Amino acid sequence: MTACAHAQRLIPLLYDGELDGLLRRDISDHVVSCTTCIHLLTTLDRSQELLKRAIDDQVLAINFSGFWQGVESRLSEPESSSLERLRLWWESWRPLWSWRAPLWATAGAMLLIGAALIFTKLEGEQQTKPVRLADNDQAQIESLSASDTVLVWNEPISNATVIWVSDGGDGGLP
Repeated sequence: MTACAHAQRLIPLLYDGELDGLLRRDISDHVVSCTTCIHLLTTLDRSQELLKRAIDDQVLAINFSGFWQGVESRLSEPESSSLERLRLWWESWRPLWSWRAPLWATAGAMLLIGAALIFTKLEGEQQTKPVRLADNDQAQIESLSASDTVLVWNEPISNATVIWVSDGGDGGLP
């Protein structure tokens, strides 16, 4: 069985049909056997009924007699042109734009200047200088095949290794 305090928190969910499966069955079983929870459920039901009645009374008090005539008159009016709607929209937002235009122009100019500076800096960094392998122009050949078609060259200062492969059968250096 479910404790009464726990069931009382779940009674609104039970009333709205929000509980599923086993939990709904447990809470329903508890409510049937507990006078406090039955009273809470009937109070909730009565509150919902009073609220529905109050809303219905308010809706009935509204006068809708001219509603459809207003709709028909608006439908029969000629459509305003797109240009006219754009002008009205512009005029409605003009007070906000009038003082913000210089702000937007300044922000746009700063953005363009920043982008130009970044682009020129990146362009300068992209220019690569030729790499000199060794200051003394010395390197060593680590291996040379018997048929003179493969040459492995290593430069120790920059740790550069170059492998030449020659598919020519002339027997010369690649």
